[in-house]
Amino acid sequence: MVNARLYPLWRALAASDDLPEEALPTVVEALCSRAQRTLPYAVDDREEGWRGNALKEALPALLGRVTDPGLRERLLRQATAQQVAELAAIGVVTAGDVPTVRNVHRIRPEFIAALAFHPQHVDAAIGLLEHLHETELERVVSPWRLVFHNYREQAPSSAPPVPEAVFDAVLRQALAPLAAALAHPDRHEGWLPRTSHLGTWQMQFSISVWRILEQRPERWPRLVRDPEAGRAVQHLLLEHAEPASLDEELLEACAGAVCCPELADLPKPSVTGRERLRVIARRVRRHPRLRDVAGTGLAAAVEACVRRGRLLGSVGTGRADVLSLVEDLVEVSSSPQHLARACALLAGLPAPTVVDEPPMGVKVVFDELPPRRLLEGKQEHRRAEALTHLAANACTPADAVTEALRALLPVELSWILHREETTGPLRQAAADLLPDEGETGGVLRLLSDDELDACPDPGAVLQSWLDAPAAADALTRDRIERTVLISRHHTMEHLRQLPADTVLTHAPTDVALPILTRFCGSDPDRWATLLTALTFGHLDVPAFGEILDALEAKSPA
Repeated sequence: MVNARLYPLWRALAASDDLPEEALPTVVEALCSRAQRTLPYAVDDREEGWRGNALKEALPALLGRVTDPGLRERLLRQATAQQVAELAAIGVVTAGDVPTVRNVHRIRPEFIAALAFHPQHVDAAIGLLEHLHETELERVVSPWRLVFHNYREQAPSSAPPVPEAVFDAVLRQALAPLAAALAHPDRHEGWLPRTSHLGTWQMQFSISVWRILEQRPERWPRLVRDPEAGRAVQHLLLEHAEPASLDEELLEACAGAVCCPELADLPKPSVTGRERLRVIARRVRRHPRLRDVAGTGLAAAVEACVRRGRLLGSVGTGRADVLSLVEDLVEVSSSPQHLARACALLAGLPAPTVVDEPPMGVKVVFDELPPRRLLEGKQEHRRAEALTHLAANACTPADAVTEALRALLPVELSWILHREETTGPLRQAAADLLPDEGETGGVLRLLSDDELDACPDPGAVLQSWLDAPAAADALTRDRIERTVLISRHHTMEHLRQLPADTVLTHAPTDVALPILTRFCGSDPDRWATLLTALTFGHLDVPAFGEILDALEAKSPA
């Protein structure tokens, strides 16, 4: 053990130019040995902190002079991985230390990038790339590939450019897994999406690989024609490149990847066909010029997706599944049959639940027109919006659009009329179908207490809200229940229909407490029954009336 107070001395000796070679083993031994505790009863380990700081400051000088492999290994074992990377950038850790670093530390991108700072170590840096995960390769060529935390004074003023040989090796290794998967898609189960919304197809074209490729746009024309990695580069460009960065020649070179032929013959066609259509639509939406570049191949691919996957006959039951399918077909389909079927799918969707609530607290003045305020606030306008997109497609039969309009609520028709992008024929058809009840027809309007005062039977109005079909929706039901609860026009019959936790936790104390006090009175058994009845879980909440019935069933003592 070493006297902890003398670490500054050993650090100064290590940095001294007058230190003879014969003293180096002793200095290394002192700086690598644990310290004697200055206070035996202390709970911290501050002496090790002193030693670590002294060793950190001495490492550049020691590694610059020590040539004995055993001593160098001991020093590298004491250094952290970040320190080793910075020391390699400074030049005191060399390619000869790579075997030791591999045994002591996990190879990190920063270490490889630091080795590549020096031309004589480029080959060693390339040889270490195989030890990195594919998501780490980007950090080898990143502009921020090495940030100095320990040796800022010795660090170069600016990082040298990444050697072309290193960049080539990084790019080749990053593209290799994707190129192999594209060459044999049937061997990679990862192509099959896990859900209908986020598939692993897009995840294969990870952003980390793209960040490497995007650093060399001048290489794209050559890389898209590469016999091994060309198809992978084409997919990456279509997924991530900005439309303005791809000229006509590049787009034409990527034409073979537009329609994702790798997904064409995979098993589970209902899943892979839907994923393929989603990818094609996303790419065409991002690069509209692909409609002309892909030509007839685009229509054939869409037809194959729909037919082989039976996409228009087995759409998921969810509203989002139908809407996303329709939006994708609008983007890429030119088949009147497909687009007419898409109109029918929209018409068959459940009508949106539209509730107009009274303002709470401070009244807010809405600049939006009533249909926009009622529908867009909770994304209930998407069915009408999808239909306007279908109508804008020149291949959609007009009678199919008109038939779908008949299934919309008046407020949805009003939303279409107020939309600036609505085409003339669609606007006229919507206006002809709009009933006399106006643009808020089909809306469940929750009145304020002041408005209820003018009604001949406010209690009947509250009951009509609780019985409305819109109340079947969980979120809408909750809004209705809370509006009824805070209304001064509610009766005991209304409260009995509400969930017990809503009445007991959201109602003012002057609503629930008098009722419970009146029902329980001075009967301890009823109070005990109340305690038992209120131990329900969040999945089996009884109605408030059931709680009261349980109290009434308990005979007074």
